[in-house]
Amino acid sequence: MSKSYSLKVFAISIILLLSYYSAWADSFWIHPTEHEGYEIINQEEIHFRSGNAGIIMKAVRGDEAAKYFAERGAGWVGNPFLQEEFENPTIFLVTIFNRTNGNATFTPGMVTIRIGTEASFPLEYSTFLNILEAFPKNEQKVLEKSIFHSPEIIKKGDVMSKFLLFPPLPQKALDFKLDFDFLYFEQKEIKTRFYFRQERIREKNKK
Repeated sequence: MSKSYSLKVFAISIILLLSYYSAWADSFWIHPTEHEGYEIINQEEIHFRSGNAGIIMKAVRGDEAAKYFAERGAGWVGNPFLQEEFENPTIFLVTIFNRTNGNATFTPGMVTIRIGTEASFPLEYSTFLNILEAFPKNEQKVLEKSIFHSPEIIKKGDVMSKFLLFPPLPQKALDFKLDFDFLYFEQKEIKTRFYFRQERIREKNKK
């Protein structure tokens, strides 16, 4: 077998592999659905407000994670969630803004995905630490600052925007909701619920 032929086969294999991962990452489309208590912007973001504080929720897909890191000066990280250590998570970008006169407290472990009677929970702290061991030190620091994995204090006037990672959803069209508990704006506990729908892209494109 010639060297040039081997290189061609190798190049084709890489192209097919990249195509596979691209299709796999975008085979489903998660979007918010209308419900009382919040506003949907551009069919992508949920905006929830309670007084002078609130939450912006967005399901992450495609190259949006890579853009997040690039906008923060860490474009070299790319999309770390495609690596096998993360096991194809369901990803949300959660932005909490606090314009109150006190602190806001967010406990990611108290957010729950509910599909019918089934529930799943975000990435646990111990699991997160085990995953980080597979990454270089500089990437570990970036990921630690960009993923919700333990309770966070958002001081007055601050905005915090990080990823919230859940186990993969079943590979089918479905409706689900995210329940937020133990979220405090100043001394007020906020209990809220966000609704989403997962659709196959080919179903979406028919509309």
